[in-house]
Amino acid sequence: MALARKTLAQILSHTRGSAGFYMAANGLLTLAATDTVRIEHNALTGERLGFLIEKGATNLLTQSQTLSDLVFTALTGSDNTDIAPDGTLTADKVVCTSGNSQHRDNQTVTYSAGLVCLSRFVKMSGMRYCSLRLTATTGGTDGCSFDLQTGTIGPLSGTAVRAGMDQLKNGWWRIWVACEALADDTPRFNINNSFTLVSSFAGNDTDGMLIWGRQLETGGYPSSYIATVASTVTRAADNALISVSGLIGGEGSLMVEGRILGTPEATDARIISMKSSVSGDVNERAIYFNSDTLQMTYESITASVSQCQITGPIQDAPSDFKIAARWKANDFAAFFNGELIGPVDTSGTVPTDLDTIRLGSATGLANMPSGLILKDLQLFPVAFNDARLMALSAV
Repeated sequence: MALARKTLAQILSHTRGSAGFYMAANGLLTLAATDTVRIEHNALTGERLGFLIEKGATNLLTQSQTLSDLVFTALTGSDNTDIAPDGTLTADKVVCTSGNSQHRDNQTVTYSAGLVCLSRFVKMSGMRYCSLRLTATTGGTDGCSFDLQTGTIGPLSGTAVRAGMDQLKNGWWRIWVACEALADDTPRFNINNSFTLVSSFAGNDTDGMLIWGRQLETGGYPSSYIATVASTVTRAADNALISVSGLIGGEGSLMVEGRILGTPEATDARIISMKSSVSGDVNERAIYFNSDTLQMTYESITASVSQCQITGPIQDAPSDFKIAARWKANDFAAFFNGELIGPVDTSGTVPTDLDTIRLGSATGLANMPSGLILKDLQLFPVAFNDARLMALSAV
């Protein structure tokens, strides 16, 4: 038997100290108010993906939707010429001039050296190739190129560590690159006439691209869009928990399904964490993504001593997961996407005072993953056998 099926609103305690964007079912980026749960959807199909949980992030670019902060080389630009990914008339058009040179924009920004992620929304308007770079020099090679017609990502160059492009409706893409940048390296966006990082050519004063929603943030992956006007803006972290007082006893099982949006940068990034409001952090049962080994791990801790630590396969990110696990004195097991991970642990005690499930974090919003979408969570007061756990976690 499982707990009675309930909607998220019926069981969840959630706060977020700011508004935050998410992809709505209509395929438009939508701004959710402070403390409002964000349910993410597939931008193309409208499929409901699940509860979006993110750590806090700051957009370091002070004008994310206007051209006023951009310095153009062989480009001209017009504000508010087309419909943006949020459905408003705020997309800008940039056009390649007839000068035989690079066609790019730069934006000055102040930040510390380290891993940062640069992103923007782009759409073809006569030109198909572009690149994002983070470099101190106009010809710097730290970045990646993109083909907006085929959805192809070029090779990483220089200090770039990863890149991606996410397809939206109406021809829009969100392109991004993460680089180990030097302090105050300049964000650069090039429009190219071939699939390369930088090219010089003569434009025709007509063809170019639509652009919108520029973002620079610390870390190795893009978080949800953060709009800025005249200053940096911080989106607060999602603080989500479920009270399960009296429901987690000496034995039980759970199933959690979702999607990891990026390789974790926090140690042992929590997918879920069962804690006690009485004994605090000394007792815990958690499923987390290990930042060192890039493996999903199921661990149960009693009186600050690990009773089981079952480690799964190495995971790429982003990636989907479906994990089922059980606990009972001297009997712990976990299945990942329908397969047993690690041997069954046949020794260990079980904490019986766990009364809170934290989603996407440990106590105090610590150990948060780069980004997480939770699709389903099921809790059972019975320690299921291997066959049942396998079925629960099958994909």
